[in-house]
Formats: sequence, structure tokens, C-alpha cells
Amino acid sequence: MRRWDERQHGGLVRGASHVVFHVLVADVEETCGRVESLGGKVVHKVIDDGADFACAHDTSGNLFGVFHRRN
Repeated sequence: MRRWDERQHGGLVRGASHVVFHVLVADVEETCGRVESLGGKVVHKVIDDGADFACAHDTSGNLFGVFHRRN
């Protein structure tokens, strides 16, 4: 759990109070570009040395995540 105010929060999206499913992808940057080209919106992206993560809304407003673990 991460803490940035008086409440506890989990996951990558600030204030999320629900489950966010994440899907393993080959390339997070490429997937984010594809999401936006299809009308979705990337709301959070972390590119790190160990793993890359992103959360996005699809065209219906559903929140989902993608990740890639670097080995």
C-alpha cells in the first residue's frame, strides 16, 4: 500500500478504490501509443529499470493496466 494522504491506497492509480487488471505486454510504450491511437487515454505510466507499467481508460471509460517485466 502507498500513502500520500491520510488514507491508504493500493496500486498505481491515485485514489483508485477498485481492482485494476493488468495485462502482460511486449512493450508498454508501444501499447500506450496503440491505446491512444484507438481512442483510449493513458492516465499513468511508469518506465523503470525493473518493470514498466501503465494504466489507461478504454473508449468506454474502463480502467485497465499493462506491464512488462524486464529480465
